[in-house]
Amino acid sequence: MRQCAGVVLALGLLLAVGADAQQPAAPVPTLAWVLLPSGTRYEDVRLGKGPAVDATSHVRLLYRAWANGRLFDERMERPYEVPLGEKRLVRGLEDGLVGMRVGGRRRIYVPYYLAWGDKGLPPRIPPRADVVYDVLVAGSAPHARH
Repeated sequence: MRQCAGVVLALGLLLAVGADAQQPAAPVPTLAWVLLPSGTRYEDVRLGKGPAVDATSHVRLLYRAWANGRLFDERMERPYEVPLGEKRLVRGLEDGLVGMRVGGRRRIYVPYYLAWGDKGLPPRIPPRADVVYDVLVAGSAPHARH
């Protein structure tokens, strides 16, 4: 157990030293991450008390996103609204949102093959980049498909 704690601490120090002073540091993985069958992992930072998100919910999200430890996207002032199940988000993020409740905050680790894959999305996301999202669900409603 001490050896695992040392590895987590070392990873945190490496991320903190390598990050720009003006951007938030990437979240450091802990031993409390839950592994989903798809390969996405998540850690609940705060459990919400509102309605639960399902695979077809219309959600309002506040988030930060890091690719290989570098902040590449952030939406913390005005929520991003998106229906789930329509492939508007990377698969791993959608997997990690299901089961959250409104008001909840979760860190979601998405392996590269459930994000932008082998090619990435240059210049912001390098090839084979794993992505970490720090997400707050600001709202959720059932999604009516037309």
